Amino acid sequence: MIAIGESLVSEDILEKEFVCDLSKCKGACCVEGDAGAPVEAEEGKILAEEFANIRPFLRPEGIKAIEERGTTATDPNDGELVTPLVNGAECAYVIFDENGTTKCGIEKAFEAGATAFHKPVSCHLYPIRITRYPEFEAVNYHKWQICDPACALGEELKEPILQENKNRFVLFPIEHHDIWEWYKKQEASFWTAEEIDLHQDLNDWNNKLNDDERYFIKHILAFFAASDGIVNENLAENFVNEVQFTEAKFFYGFQIMMENIHSETYSLLIDTYIKDKEDRDRLFKAIENFDAIKRKAEWALKWIESDSFAERLVAFAAVEGIFFSGSFCSIFWLKKRGLMPGLTFSNELISRDEGLHCDFACHLHNNHLVNKVPEERIREIILDALDIEREFITESLPVNLIGMNAKLMTQYLEFVTDRLLVELNCEKEFNVENPFDFMDMISLQGKTNFFEKRVAEYQKSGFDKITARIQKLCYGLSELVDSTTVAMKVIEGIYEGVTTTELDSLAAEVAASMTTRHPDYAQLAARIAVSNLHKNTTKSFSETMTDLHEYVNPKTGLHSPLISDDVQEIIQKNAALLDSTLIYDRDFGYDYFGFKTLERSYLLRLNGKIAERPQHMIMRVAIGIHKEDLDSAIETYHLMSKKYFTHATPTLFNSGTPKPQMSSCFLLTMKDDSIDGIYDTLKQCSKISQSAGGIGLSIHNVRATGSYIRGTNGTSNGIVPMLRVFNDTARYVDQGGGKRKGSFAIYLEPWHADIFDFLDLKKNHGKEEMRARDLFYALWTPDLFMKRVKEDGMWTLMDPNECPGLCDVHSEEFNKLYEKYEAEGKGRKTIKARDLWSKIMESQIETGTPYMLYKDAANAKSNQQNLGTIRSSNLCTEIIEYTAPDEVAVCNLASLALPMFIEDDKFDHKKLYEVTYKVTKNLNRIIDRNYYPVPEARNSNMRHRPVGLGVQGLADTFIKLRMPFTSEEAKKLNSEIFETIYYASLKASKDEAIADGPYESYEGSPISQGKFQFNMWGLKDTDLSGRWNWDELRAEIKAHGVRNSLLLAPMPTASTSQILGNNECFEPYTSNIYTRRVLSGEFIVVNKHLLLDLVNLGLWSEDLKNEIIRSNGSIQHIEGIPENIKELYKTVWEMSMKDIIDMSADRGAFIDQSQSLNLFVENANVGKLTSMHFYAWQKGLKTGMYYLRTKEQLKKANAAGEQRVAEMAKRMQEFTDEE
Repeated sequence: MIAIGESLVSEDILEKEFVCDLSKCKGACCVEGDAGAPVEAEEGKILAEEFANIRPFLRPEGIKAIEERGTTATDPNDGELVTPLVNGAECAYVIFDENGTTKCGIEKAFEAGATAFHKPVSCHLYPIRITRYPEFEAVNYHKWQICDPACALGEELKEPILQENKNRFVLFPIEHHDIWEWYKKQEASFWTAEEIDLHQDLNDWNNKLNDDERYFIKHILAFFAASDGIVNENLAENFVNEVQFTEAKFFYGFQIMMENIHSETYSLLIDTYIKDKEDRDRLFKAIENFDAIKRKAEWALKWIESDSFAERLVAFAAVEGIFFSGSFCSIFWLKKRGLMPGLTFSNELISRDEGLHCDFACHLHNNHLVNKVPEERIREIILDALDIEREFITESLPVNLIGMNAKLMTQYLEFVTDRLLVELNCEKEFNVENPFDFMDMISLQGKTNFFEKRVAEYQKSGFDKITARIQKLCYGLSELVDSTTVAMKVIEGIYEGVTTTELDSLAAEVAASMTTRHPDYAQLAARIAVSNLHKNTTKSFSETMTDLHEYVNPKTGLHSPLISDDVQEIIQKNAALLDSTLIYDRDFGYDYFGFKTLERSYLLRLNGKIAERPQHMIMRVAIGIHKEDLDSAIETYHLMSKKYFTHATPTLFNSGTPKPQMSSCFLLTMKDDSIDGIYDTLKQCSKISQSAGGIGLSIHNVRATGSYIRGTNGTSNGIVPMLRVFNDTARYVDQGGGKRKGSFAIYLEPWHADIFDFLDLKKNHGKEEMRARDLFYALWTPDLFMKRVKEDGMWTLMDPNECPGLCDVHSEEFNKLYEKYEAEGKGRKTIKARDLWSKIMESQIETGTPYMLYKDAANAKSNQQNLGTIRSSNLCTEIIEYTAPDEVAVCNLASLALPMFIEDDKFDHKKLYEVTYKVTKNLNRIIDRNYYPVPEARNSNMRHRPVGLGVQGLADTFIKLRMPFTSEEAKKLNSEIFETIYYASLKASKDEAIADGPYESYEGSPISQGKFQFNMWGLKDTDLSGRWNWDELRAEIKAHGVRNSLLLAPMPTASTSQILGNNECFEPYTSNIYTRRVLSGEFIVVNKHLLLDLVNLGLWSEDLKNEIIRSNGSIQHIEGIPENIKELYKTVWEMSMKDIIDMSADRGAFIDQSQSLNLFVENANVGKLTSMHFYAWQKGLKTGMYYLRTKEQLKKANAAGEQRVAEMAKRMQEFTDEE
């Protein structure tokens, strides 16, 4: 037996493997045969002990068979212990998915955490799940009759690289970027025989080498000259003609040229060293004259005739990776002794080339072949080549002729063989170390000088070139940005074979790592990275969009456009105008971490390579929104390009694509408390999540545990098992093809009888069957509950099946109905309200959730109150919209970058008005152009047309205006900013209504009666700033209506605020020093405003940076920093939550949806939390708390390094940019 991953596998697979298509596999191994799966005695005991835990995951038929026959049975043929069968057919532990594919019930229980027993070891054999074939799930070695549908796939497999390509004569557009990179590496390595200086070699040849050494070198050169001819024959006759990928043809074509140069060089060396004509002719005909060389040549030549492209690929990797290795090593032995510098330098260049050719063969085999050579066959070919080379270099042409140790040479050859086996994804054979340290230290002297001559932008004078390039990108940056230091660090990181693209990446990372010296280093890092992207992408917007539109999937051969037909048609019709509109210099305005965020997730790719520039993406988004209205599209492009605002992440992902799902938020209510209703809702959630939407789901109407089910005369299991199904769906259904994980927030009112179980669902301890940790949880809290807690009253838990209608009413109507049920004794259980409150506080302290939203405030202050009772918010608690069984609420989002509206140290409300007006119109176009994943979403969005405007960078704005976050002037500006946004968005919505009419459900809404949001908060027009004429607007709206039922919804902006270089949404800074992660590693980043202030004050130093790190990002107790700076740079942990809540309430008067308000407590306890919650409730907030952030949570997460915490944090980082 051998191990593959965690599976034990019979070695027979190495001889008999074939490819299975698991989507068609019916699990013959589990359903055919005379007996079940073999079970070890110890496994039988475990099965008996664990059956109660496994039982819930099995089919009724399987349970029945086990109850009748036992958890294990005896095979009548051989008396061995086996699993029991169902009706003499399939294993009793088998379950079937919707495709009829067999799955193991034991394994399902293990995956769910119900048991620690995975499954019997014998069951790991069929099918064997390994990852050698990326498009298929399994490789197997045993076959039954019903395997045929699954096995047919293996017979149909063809090698894409060998299939006829009618476009093989045309290079662009590049389709196989990885192969192209190999070609460019080879191109950068070009050299000629004339570059080899042989003048010292002649003296060494004549005066320093002995006869044995000269004999050895002559025959090595003879072998080299002959073998390069064989390699070239294979290239010319086979590879270059067989491969149909144009990029591979380029590679092999260039390789032919390089092999010619190698042959020319070896012939030149022989001609230079060997003066005797007869001796020279004999060497030129080495294959005929020397048996040892003849044997090596015959081995290589036999592969030229092989019908197997894959085996030939492996064989010639062996020729270039093994046949040459001993000979190269012996030549470099001479270099170690200071002899023959021309010969050794030429062999350094050739060995580098041959290494590249060998690695390319391995790359093609591993990454582009479907029918790879089985491992056993690879080993056979490689080890056969090793035997021939070992014999050649230790016996036929023994290395002891030049003073080398034959035993060590054998070990070296084994080391090289192991390295090649590993390159081909095989296990090592010998596990030996390299005995020749000089082979690790082979001079880069020749290679490095050569390399520096060859590599594009960093040529010739290396350091000066790099410095000049970096200096060129430092325009407009602080004088404190030291391009020389950056260049020196880049030079330190140069290695043989590095490309200009890799050098640029290194330079960008070096600059990014220096941002703790000055924030402009982040700008420099971004400019280098952007410059690199520009070099590797097409400048023309219209050509780039054509490449994306004409994309053909290389695996399927199907046209798979990334741009929609109508958008492509508009772009091509107006190509000249649009191409001339883009201003690519604006790409250089991003900081490094913002640009890397764009690179990682937002810019469209072709075959894994980024194809878009940031300006391309912005124009694509603008055209996708406005279509033929080019004036509006161009206006949108300029405003986004200048960073005045950004649309939401789904809009940036999908605008202009074939499925333009641009909405961020979807709100659903459980369709019905029935199997049909629950699974219809689950399907809706799946479709929405598949299309990159975040979900808020209310489940108040789902009956509680123990509730009577009339249809089956049974009782309900309550909400927990149901939510575990939704949990698995959220994990399974990625958003936008894996761009980010599915995320659902579940809303429940605190009178529900299952509320205590609900509060435990996210905890890290407890029974797994009572946990669903991948969901997010929220309370939809009525005022009556808060009053009962305040008064230390009693609280009755109820079942919605027995006490219907509670979720359909709010405020006084709710109070009356709830108290009526109490009076009638219909409640399940009466408890102290504070006992439930304590449980809520406990959960929030441990997990940061449930979110806390106030049902009555959300309904009483909603412009949608004429539609009915609103049942929930969304994933991030800023969207509050009406839902019904036939309506899935939707919201499209955008955020305004507030720091952009500072002009001459003043906040420019007029400019904010103009941009808000435009963005509101954009969001209306998105409603019209959007792809809706479910019809109920289209129905709702077209009827009510809600949108969500938010902000980012409020904290940056205050800092730039020198206002401490909780100062009176900051509080005043906070309120005025949101008044301006609300006024401008209403004005735009009114103008949209003049053109297209008010939204369908407008009549009866508060705004149709002249009530603005601030009126519902008890404010009058005279209580406002006086900047805007509300009376006039009220009259205009009464005359024309508005196009949107809702307008403002300040959301989290995790990703887009990073892209634009702002702090998140309306939050204060949480720290003045933090870590930014990119693929290459982590970087410490200091608050850019603070760093600039401290630099200007002459206070910044490495010691001060370390002191801020020791203080967890605070500067409050650091001596020497002025008090005004300390006040300006307080973190949220150093602010009163009363002030934060006050500011939320102040802006709340202009927010007709809600806001994602996080609360921060350094050391949380029930008392502190209760005080905050009641203050937020009494201030009239709709969202009292999104997340509770505590320093204890952060410490625990960091200390434990729990994978689940990290995954959940990543998911919310991705998603909370609901934006």
